[in-house]
Amino acid sequence: EGFAERYQNTIQTHEPRLVIPFYGTAGLLTGLSCRGLRNEALRYITVRANDADPLIFGYDQVDLSRPIYVTEGPLDSLFLPNALAVGGTGGFGKLHKLYLDRTRTTIVIDNQPRNSEVCKVYQKMIAEGYQVFIWPRYTTAKDINDLVSIGADPKAIIDNHSYVGLTAQIKYRDWE
Repeated sequence: EGFAERYQNTIQTHEPRLVIPFYGTAGLLTGLSCRGLRNEALRYITVRANDADPLIFGYDQVDLSRPIYVTEGPLDSLFLPNALAVGGTGGFGKLHKLYLDRTRTTIVIDNQPRNSEVCKVYQKMIAEGYQVFIWPRYTTAKDINDLVSIGADPKAIIDNHSYVGLTAQIKYRDWE
């Protein structure tokens, strides 16, 4: 069963969208994310080749021997070296399947301190021993794309505000 047959009765839209492909380690297409370009009610439409493959953007290109940045959105990951994206806060729960070196992996979650789902992800990633980027109070940017749009250097900001262990817990509480 192909994409068209699988989704022909569920995707009923005609507005223009940016199509973002996701590939697995074998270089095979695992899915697509179709991002709205305007203010569509449904910002993202995701289609999967099969439900067993995790949708991890950039995993086919990342060098596992170097430090890795893991972002929520695919577009955000394009502004960082050696980065991949999990396609939303729910995707961070898939990281254990990738066997990443937690000491060399920095988690970059969007800046939404009042979102309970985001807060749960922060707590989980800190508890699992990842280095976590905690957004500095001086910025109102909601994600990496926002940082770039105001002329900031996202890598420098992330590297200067990423923490692990007890320090991450303390910085997270201040952010929350």
